[in-house]
Amino acid sequence: MTVIYGMSDTEYRKVDALSQSMTKLLERSPAHFKYAADHPDRPSGFAKSLFFGQVVHCATLEPWAFDARYIIAPEADKRSREWREFVEYCEQMQRLPCTKEDRAAAFACAESVKAHPEVGPLFATGHSEVSFFWTDQRTGVECKGRIDRVHQIVDRAFVLDLKSTDDAGREAFRRSVVNYAYHRQADWYEDGFAQASGLQVSPMLFVVVEKTPPYACAAYTLDRWFMAQARKTNHELRSKYAFCLRTDTWPGYDSSITDLEAPRWALDDELRELQREEEYAS
Repeated sequence: MTVIYGMSDTEYRKVDALSQSMTKLLERSPAHFKYAADHPDRPSGFAKSLFFGQVVHCATLEPWAFDARYIIAPEADKRSREWREFVEYCEQMQRLPCTKEDRAAAFACAESVKAHPEVGPLFATGHSEVSFFWTDQRTGVECKGRIDRVHQIVDRAFVLDLKSTDDAGREAFRRSVVNYAYHRQADWYEDGFAQASGLQVSPMLFVVVEKTPPYACAAYTLDRWFMAQARKTNHELRSKYAFCLRTDTWPGYDSSITDLEAPRWALDDELRELQREEEYAS
């Protein structure tokens, strides 16, 4: 059980341990998880929104490293020779292309985060991109995590996760928590960092900033229901992983033919009422 400050993302990814992001593949099926684990360099789509999120992270958490990671792209047609030569230059320099518009927007996001009266001070001191490793006591599974920001006061740690989004409003982010399993991320980080560091850990703070003007910023913690559900699911997935690892079996989807039910939201009012009557009669 350990916490490492200053560990690169490349070094972190090489550590053979279960991460919360990988449990999403395990939840889909152990076969999907196993394939991804065996092919870490497999080609994959790289969404522009994901790339911009990384640019915002760098501008907010490690602004001093920005120009070492990114090169401002020329305003050239991507089919042109100038663009091809620029891409080759980026590859030679091991840096990523970034438009000047994305750079400006990313630093505007960073300024908005740091100007937030509650969370801004937590970005003034502390550590960014903190890697931590621990052994799950219930299953024996080796686990890992990487927190965007850790702010420590005496024996208590405040853990922060930075999200860039189109809409940082309460209802929109609530949907994002459910859609992207952010509550499971919160439990994974809170519990894991507490075990790895020996510190008391405050509820994980999500710092959410919009990607377009006025780059509004909001901060959220998750309620007990979210966290209880997260703890249950995370334990189930670690248990599934432990079983797959122990037996070296990595099944795909259920092989039986399954009757697929229509979700309630997809039914019109008449069908919904009929369904309620049938349930009552039974």
